[in-house]
Amino acid sequence: MLEILQTILQALLVAAIPIVLGRILQSALQKMVHKEYFQVPIITLLAKTQGTIVGLLLIYLKFDQQYFDLEQMFTIGGPWDLTLTQFFLERANMFTYNIFSVIHLLTQMQTDAGWIAGFAIILLPLILLFINLMLWQHQDALRALLASAIIALWTTWVVVYIVATIFWIVHLLNVWTLILLLIYIKYTSDSRDTESWWPW
Repeated sequence: MLEILQTILQALLVAAIPIVLGRILQSALQKMVHKEYFQVPIITLLAKTQGTIVGLLLIYLKFDQQYFDLEQMFTIGGPWDLTLTQFFLERANMFTYNIFSVIHLLTQMQTDAGWIAGFAIILLPLILLFINLMLWQHQDALRALLASAIIALWTTWVVVYIVATIFWIVHLLNVWTLILLLIYIKYTSDSRDTESWWPW
């Protein structure tokens, strides 16, 4: 029982960290940029899109097939068999991911990954630069560009963190993951039956 409680507390801690840090970052950015910055959703949307793509590319380049193999996922000594400290130092630590590997994809523009990298690293920043310079001038424009870059970097980390967290928690909960999944499926199935507009 104590082990299960410890596992749940670890999972809650890992899940809470990006939420808390995200609130702090949002508060800091609101003080840094022009008051109308967050009223132009296209800017934050593009920055988040850039960060999401780069994050997924980092995962694609960092993790091979064994990391997502269902059998390996639950194996003791497998890629997700990590202590809480190891999770933070290895999977959740962005310094262990090679951002230059994503930039290197630009030399492989004949591949799908190369085109996606070019879209995220070249095209989206240029669009963000144009929009920010069009809306603001001088220091406000520079702050907006910096905020966009910070949002993109933050989103990159969040994507990597969420993917790593999901697989680590699945390993951590082990058989409880399947039980929780069955409960969720049963709950959603019952909800649909109750809320169905069909008369039969």
